[in-house]
Amino acid sequence: MERYISSTTTLILLLIMSRLATAGEPVRALEARRATAPKPISAFQFISVDDMVRVLSRDGVTAAQKSSLERHSASIEGYILFAEHRHNGTIYRAPGFPNSASNGDIRLQIVDAVDNVTNVAKAKGAMPSGVVAVITPWFALHHPMWRYNPKAIERFAMSIGDGHPERLLHNTIAQVRVTGWLLYNPAAAHRVKVDRATAWKIDPVTQIEYQDENGNWKPLR
Repeated sequence: MERYISSTTTLILLLIMSRLATAGEPVRALEARRATAPKPISAFQFISVDDMVRVLSRDGVTAAQKSSLERHSASIEGYILFAEHRHNGTIYRAPGFPNSASNGDIRLQIVDAVDNVTNVAKAKGAMPSGVVAVITPWFALHHPMWRYNPKAIERFAMSIGDGHPERLLHNTIAQVRVTGWLLYNPAAAHRVKVDRATAWKIDPVTQIEYQDENGNWKPLR
């Protein structure tokens, strides 16, 4: 397994840097930047959902520091417990990029393990241990295998539904590595330990990889 630089150490360094950063970033510049893949690929390389939650959900992190962290990317390894197409979601709009025909985001719930998820009830029970990752319409447009259908992202999802698992799709699924921009969602803070492990999410997702039968990581395009 790859060895990563300590995520905790990276977080501490970024929080120190945030004190030196200028306050705020123009909204249009932020939107334009988030419509591209992060460079470098990931500032935080988490090897588990638990790692991400432990590092980012620290007490005493101020709003300004959270804003600074949103300038960075994250990569997380796990399994897609749940996927849903949010038909009433907000279409991602960025300067210079056309909107796709899709009318909403695709939400993924990433968890550390799905070994014990054998029915819908257990899938629902595992939701509070997961991290949300969001595929926006623009990225789905340019990555056919990320789209919400049985031949694409549903191949890698344990369950689907509207807001929560309603139908189990598979008995086993491949492990995935999801990369994208960090985003803190204060509106979801009351949902922590209800249907997610943290109010932090990866939004938008800019890269997805999966593990093949030989344990090799392959890009999902």
